[in-house]
Amino acid sequence: MSWAHSKNIDATHGKVDILCSACHDKKLPVTGDTVENDRCLTCHGPLEALQKRSEPKDFPDRNPHKSHLGDIACTVCHHSHKASTVYCLGCHGNFKMKIPGG
Repeated sequence: MSWAHSKNIDATHGKVDILCSACHDKKLPVTGDTVENDRCLTCHGPLEALQKRSEPKDFPDRNPHKSHLGDIACTVCHHSHKASTVYCLGCHGNFKMKIPGG
């Protein structure tokens, strides 16, 4: 299946003409290639603005972008080439959280 029919983040990026090289250092990424937070925040940041946009109205203390664990890599939750996951739910299974591409 190509990214064009995917529900993952790679399809979202591809549909608005964001090239692989915008996130990856190489034109053809290899297994194990990582994307640093700074690269994500180039488009989605700054972090403070992202935290404000993602603050839940009902439970502002449950902001996934303002973790009590400190800095967490964006790619812990947001996966480009597979379904994204909510890392918080590993411990906080009672939370109700949605994630783009998940």
